[in-house]
Amino acid sequence: MRFVHLRNTVICILVLFSVVYLPLTEERSYGRLSDDITENEQALYDSLITEGFNNLTFNNPTMAIKFFKKAHKISKTGTVYAGLGLSYLKKVEQGSKKIGTRNRNEFQGIRVLQNARSAIKFFEKAVKLEPDELDYKYNLARIYVMRGDADRLKKALDIYIELKEKNRTYRDIDLQMASIYRKLDQPERAAELIHDYIEVGADSIRGLYEIAKTYMAQSDFDKASYYYLLALENAAEEDGLEALFEDVRLIMKPIENAELEKSLHKGRNVMKFWRQKDPTPMTPENEQLNEHLRRAEYAEKIFWARVPDKRYDDRGIIY
Repeated sequence: MRFVHLRNTVICILVLFSVVYLPLTEERSYGRLSDDITENEQALYDSLITEGFNNLTFNNPTMAIKFFKKAHKISKTGTVYAGLGLSYLKKVEQGSKKIGTRNRNEFQGIRVLQNARSAIKFFEKAVKLEPDELDYKYNLARIYVMRGDADRLKKALDIYIELKEKNRTYRDIDLQMASIYRKLDQPERAAELIHDYIEVGADSIRGLYEIAKTYMAQSDFDKASYYYLLALENAAEEDGLEALFEDVRLIMKPIENAELEKSLHKGRNVMKFWRQKDPTPMTPENEQLNEHLRRAEYAEKIFWARVPDKRYDDRGIIY
């Protein structure tokens, strides 16, 4: 028994040493906290923040939240709130991927919505504490867009405009702004932003899909079909955009959905599906695909969902 107690005591001492002093030897610091914080508290804070971001790197937001909350007890900094915001944003993204259009349930949707609200709350606190930290604003805009209501879309748009004015380059800002204008029923503004993509030829799946969505908003379904199919052609499984397959899964038979899941190139699998559905294969237009895109656009606009992981509610799915 004495040996067991001695062993446990030694383990506790080693763990405490690693948590408190190891960050000092690795020279990790997230900024000097207030003067009333001791050196040991500073070291523990740095260690907790490091572990939080490490867990985010390995896609473990639940554990990251635990570390950031412990750091929060030591000091309420912009870094802590940003870490919590990123953690809940990651949970939103994970929830959206796990929940399929056909089998999502109300509880799962509520959980995603709660995580989105938490992400917004913490990012807003981070921005309030450190208004010059543009990365905080960028991520706040991202979660605003995920929520999707008009007020938050406008707030996200203001942030993206500010980031562009300050010459801070984020690769997807133009596409995000185009998406916002489209959702705010301003497809002409969206088209202006993606004009360069059309001129030089979009080289990203997301860019091609956003062009297709913009033409859908303008009711030009021939052009929308062209860019949608072009996105499918480039959507290999390892870099595919899940949104490309979300609508079409709803009209596929179970055996067709199973084939899509097994496919090594999902994009080409869906292209084959639409070729088989084309009522006039000798003409350049695919009337069935055009009608499908028209219905998808209508469902997203009229039956808009209130949770971040859904483009439209059950009425839209039925439609």
